[in-house]
Amino acid sequence: MSKEYLSFIDNTEQLLEIYKIVVSQKFSFENQKNIHKIFAECKDKTKNNTSIIEIIETTKMVSGLKKSLSEIINIYNNNQNLFEKINTYSICYQETLLEKEECSKYHEEVETLKIKQRKNSNYADSAWYGRNEKEYERYMQIDKELESEIKRMSIEEKMFDKIYNDKREYVMQYRKNIFSDITELINFYLNVLDNYLPIEKENVPISEPESEELEKTISEETQTIEPDTIFRTKMYEKLQTLEQRLIKDNYLNENLHWISVHKNKRPDIQRLVIFLIGLVENNYFLPNKDTEIKTFFEFRYHTEIGQNFERKRREPLVNKHKVVFYDYPF
Repeated sequence: MSKEYLSFIDNTEQLLEIYKIVVSQKFSFENQKNIHKIFAECKDKTKNNTSIIEIIETTKMVSGLKKSLSEIINIYNNNQNLFEKINTYSICYQETLLEKEECSKYHEEVETLKIKQRKNSNYADSAWYGRNEKEYERYMQIDKELESEIKRMSIEEKMFDKIYNDKREYVMQYRKNIFSDITELINFYLNVLDNYLPIEKENVPISEPESEELEKTISEETQTIEPDTIFRTKMYEKLQTLEQRLIKDNYLNENLHWISVHKNKRPDIQRLVIFLIGLVENNYFLPNKDTEIKTFFEFRYHTEIGQNFERKRREPLVNKHKVVFYDYPF
């Protein structure tokens, strides 16, 4: 097991525990600090997507992970007002009160000594003008003692002031309420998990290739479809760039055969449809070209899409390209 794999599972369990603590209204600064730490680690989508794939392919913990992610989202959705109203700034500020009190105490003591010194100076002046040399010398001695004490206390005051400022700077980096952001991220990973599961666990039906005769017919039809008859200007060139990513990610081989399959070795047609939806949503094609698009890609990728690209069938998959192919430059 990789460290990333273990870290993702551990972060999920910690996050679930913190969300439960929020509902119990026992949320603390340590919880807030941990939330920020987990969020920082969760933001690396590439690393965490790899962890999810590893969990799916090498362990039996998929259902447990999915349950934890779903529970986090449900807790937030059912208590959204509570999460949004948490005053995380105040929680962080409260963490600095002890140091602030120490600073205030030393500041007050220094000010009190300065007041005493000013009064003593007035007494010394009176003794001087009254020609009372003995009293004058006594007040001057007191002044020296007060000055020495002021210097010592001022050093203490500066030291505690630095401690307070350092503490404040440290805790205030966690002042933002990020529950909405991290819940959105958890929802993203839950969608990733759903999209990597085998086809049997998907709700969208995928029809099987119909026959070798139909495949032959498609091949003959598609030979007459040229890219400039279905693609907008320069979009075919953008497709070719995306295809290099598909090859790199093992969706296509070098000969542009669609090679992505499920664990049962059946072609992953749904991924192909999701990719095509991404092209449609990003305006790669001329309008009203669904049939031509389907047959063009069947011929180009040497696979059968069949009825799976029909509008009603692909509606449930709209926007899933933002999860499955989230880092593709459509």
